[in-house]
Amino acid sequence: MDAKAENKLKLETNKWYSWQMLPGYGRGPYFSPIKIYGFQVREENIIELNFHNACYAQGVQSFCLTMKILWHVE
Repeated sequence: MDAKAENKLKLETNKWYSWQMLPGYGRGPYFSPIKIYGFQVREENIIELNFHNACYAQGVQSFCLTMKILWHVE
């Protein structure tokens, strides 16, 4: 993992985290527990995240997303 990214965001595999989407699927935010199975830092603020979404509307599903970290608060 890139040292700069490690200082900004700490993730561990096989751990549970809270997932929030703004906006969510309706009028308000979407919240779900997720279990991270893998991640890779692609660039300073770009990560690829592999996880199970426990509260997905169509049932528990695995996802692999490439995301940009816009802002992180410790």
